[in-house]
Amino acid sequence: MKLDVIGPQGTRLKVVKERKSPSFIKMHKKGFSSRVIVLWIVAIVIIVISLISPIFSRARTILEQQGGYRFILELEASHVTFEITQDNVENTWWGAIVPKLEDNLCVSIKTISLDPTTRQAVAEIGRPITENLLEAITGDLGSVVKIEKAISDETRDDVISMLQARVDLYGTLDAQFRPLGVNLVLFEVAGLSPEQAEILLSQSGRFELFFENEILLRGEDIVSVDAPYPSGEWAQTANLPFRLTDDGAARFSAAAAGKANYPTIIYVDRPTGAIVVFDNEILGELPASLEYDPDEKMFKGGTIEGMEYLLHVSAIGSAKDELSPQAQQFLEEQAGLKLRVLLLGDFSSDIIENLSTLYTVESISRLSEENAEEWVKRACGVKSVVTISPSLAADLADGKITKDLMITITRPSLEEAMTEARNLQVILSQRLPVEISFESSTYVPPRPTDDLTFAFSVLGVLAGIVLLTAGWHWSRAGR
Repeated sequence: MKLDVIGPQGTRLKVVKERKSPSFIKMHKKGFSSRVIVLWIVAIVIIVISLISPIFSRARTILEQQGGYRFILELEASHVTFEITQDNVENTWWGAIVPKLEDNLCVSIKTISLDPTTRQAVAEIGRPITENLLEAITGDLGSVVKIEKAISDETRDDVISMLQARVDLYGTLDAQFRPLGVNLVLFEVAGLSPEQAEILLSQSGRFELFFENEILLRGEDIVSVDAPYPSGEWAQTANLPFRLTDDGAARFSAAAAGKANYPTIIYVDRPTGAIVVFDNEILGELPASLEYDPDEKMFKGGTIEGMEYLLHVSAIGSAKDELSPQAQQFLEEQAGLKLRVLLLGDFSSDIIENLSTLYTVESISRLSEENAEEWVKRACGVKSVVTISPSLAADLADGKITKDLMITITRPSLEEAMTEARNLQVILSQRLPVEISFESSTYVPPRPTDDLTFAFSVLGVLAGIVLLTAGWHWSRAGR
């Protein structure tokens, strides 16, 4: 394009405007288009990150989303070093000391090491113990060198796996268990109340069946525990069936053969290391089927057929305001052999303070609609008292072997009985090698999305939209 311009003194100048070539225009548009594409990509990335960042910050765990509880559990286990005083170290340990410990402590003993040259053995014992208690059991077979709070990694991992199965078998509650120090475990869960958590986690599930006042069956004699169902024979009663091993079935069948109407007493977590201290006024509320035996210092039950049985937990009565001389003497004698006192009654603070110098004191509150007999049996860990029917006794006498037995649970309502039976099924199916105590429980409130995170998210989305709009306008302007 040419333009004529009049210059100074009338001179005529020619200005030529340069026309851009088509190739230049094409390259310019291509560069402009590339910048717009990059701008759009950046905008989309900003929007996506802004939208998903609150999700990641909010959905770390179900506990943080919904709220729940954090518990600290103590695994009651110790490593005990024994010095064996008898000549044949291995035979004495395996043939005498271990059986005595298991029979008296009612737990399985795990041998960590046994060295005949030093005459020392280290054992893991999964319950509270004292030196006096252990030496009273072993007698002249050996002595206690040291006791230390400890648990093997294998035992701890087994316990955590069993607890996980108890509370969250299918992983729907996102229950988390983590070791915390030597004997502690941190447990976090949403959707489980502290009461239900304590029921499922604080019981080791130690099963014992007594017959003729002797332990006949233990937890290792159980193969499986089936689902409970309402009893068709008794009201407000649930039946919990379980199956025995071949060896357990043979021992039970031989013991019960021909013994019609003999009672079998089933315990779960019988408090062998405790003494029940009860208010004497309770005795006036007991029915004829349960009484206190002052010579045995245990409660004694009876069936409608007149057969008697002991509740194998030490017990002593007293007034609520002041310990009786008999109770004071008995409790002082048992200090070091027993570790806990279970209170049945509203005892004075002076009595509790006095007992606390020698024992760990725990109050067993009476449940609503619970009679005195049920209260005492619950404190003693009794789950069921079932008599051998005449027909079963006759069949066993003829050589029949029975593998299937039943726990009957009666409560004020069928719903309560079924709930307890279901919990017991879980507990017996996942029996723990150690006892567990609750150290603390803390409520964890739901954790909402952080306001700052949300604000940045909104700003990021708006910034992305602005960049997308700007890119669209620029793309149109560059056409």
